[in-house]
Amino acid sequence: MALVDFQPIERPSEAFQQSVTAEQVVAMTRRAFGTHVQVRAAVELGNGTYNNTYRVDLTDVNTGEDPHESPGEPSGANPRRDRSVILRVAPEPARQSRTDHAFLRNEVASIPHLAPIAALMPRLLATDFSQ
Repeated sequence: MALVDFQPIERPSEAFQQSVTAEQVVAMTRRAFGTHVQVRAAVELGNGTYNNTYRVDLTDVNTGEDPHESPGEPSGANPRRDRSVILRVAPEPARQSRTDHAFLRNEVASIPHLAPIAALMPRLLATDFSQ
């Protein structure tokens, strides 16, 4: 299924942050959640200073157990479920400075240290550091 609505932030080619393509958003989402997930829209959110952040609207047409279902939600109770997730994408390695190298990876590594306030934080659903 093709992405219905893709809204990147337009930037000059020399800008530090560069948007990924609609096809890359679909590929990353399917890698994280499976091919049963359809991407309806991806809107890049502004004001970030390092990573590109997107709100991705999904339709999960999985009829089996979903490993990312919310606690207390019956498995497979809603075979077609719409939801939104946040996708964060680090800059390509050539655009990363020496001091900011692997910044997003370091953020993910810090999550266990934030366990006392985990209830106040968004839940991490998937990570993928492949390029």
